[in-house]
Amino acid sequence: MIVMSDVQCCGGTGWYKKNVPFGHPDFGKLFRCECGRAGDPEARKSALNASLKAYAGCTFETWNPARPINQPIEWGGVTYSEQDQVKAMNIATKRAKAYAQTPDGMLFIFGGFGAGKTHLAAAIGHECAERNVRVVYRNIPALFDELRQASGDFAVDNVMRALLDAELLILDDIGAEEARTSFIQGRLFRLLDERIHLPTVITSNVDLTSLEELIGGRTASRLHLAKTIWLPVSDYRKRGR
Repeated sequence: MIVMSDVQCCGGTGWYKKNVPFGHPDFGKLFRCECGRAGDPEARKSALNASLKAYAGCTFETWNPARPINQPIEWGGVTYSEQDQVKAMNIATKRAKAYAQTPDGMLFIFGGFGAGKTHLAAAIGHECAERNVRVVYRNIPALFDELRQASGDFAVDNVMRALLDAELLILDDIGAEEARTSFIQGRLFRLLDERIHLPTVITSNVDLTSLEELIGGRTASRLHLAKTIWLPVSDYRKRGR
């Protein structure tokens, strides 16, 4: 889905939002697009890149499992050596590529800052989009803002429907913002509950135990059924420092 201004076009997703200010009757609503590009593979890939923004170039081709790792890290009281991290990277790469070939159910990717979680999630999205799978990417804090700003139940339902209907949904950075209100908690629970057996990639900087405190135990429990990719890997942004 793309937010449009003068030209109303969905970028191949079939839906668009009007670029209107908060408080406008059409704010946050989805409109069916008449451009005729819905289902066009190139348009879908373009729409995915637009939503990924800085991560648009994150593919399996640009993923480097052999990147320099220059320091041990600690997670949960356990120290992971450089050798441990290299092994984890190789396992993560294998699992991510396997999931991209046959996306089925939830995949939970977790690890520290700069471990490469979003890169792997985006790479899976690109791989699926190449096969004309309808991929929807959402950053969780931005999604929470979108839901809070949606004007009325109809607008909220439209936002939710676009996510629930995705052939592959990527929810990036869950746990980065606490689900404080019952409204947000309820929408997040519904999203994970209804997609529990549908292709859904979720990334987080925290493990499931810590996530329960941020999004609620009932919601986090849905992720216990997910396949997992664990990235105990040092921050690539700090390499060389």
